[in-house]
Amino acid sequence: MDAPPGRYRVEEKAGRLIVVDTQSGTPVTPPAPPGPAGMQRAAASAPASSSLASAGVALDKAGAVLVGMAAEGWDAEGRAIIAWNWQRKGGPPRRWDALLDAGQQRRLGRALLAWCALPLAAATILLGDGFADTFLVLMLAVAPVGWGGLALATLYRETDGTHAPH
Repeated sequence: MDAPPGRYRVEEKAGRLIVVDTQSGTPVTPPAPPGPAGMQRAAASAPASSSLASAGVALDKAGAVLVGMAAEGWDAEGRAIIAWNWQRKGGPPRRWDALLDAGQQRRLGRALLAWCALPLAAATILLGDGFADTFLVLMLAVAPVGWGGLALATLYRETDGTHAPH
């Protein structure tokens, strides 16, 4: 004699495990919310066994806030919609339209967070009292700001052609 089928089954949808009630056919597990809240939930579930892991989670949470402020919105799959316009002196207007997946959103958040080192460095220089302090602060700010610029340029090249709908 065979056992009756179970009340629940587990399915994989969009990289997540979903529990489905077999009698009603509806998911029991709530779907991940789109946008920064979903990124924060994923970052919060990361192991925090060391101080480096918890520092990475804190960076990702702060970066998720910045991505939320920089994005035009979120699509149904939780991808950030980027629609940025800019123009260099004397150059043609440029535009970046992209849909960023979770990994790209994390990288964008960290790059934007790295750019936050520049105003902090400027404030420290203004409040500092000497050449040595100014030199040290500038040297410490150049690396993250440069890395942030390179990360943004890389994301721009990677997503060229993955335009967001308007």
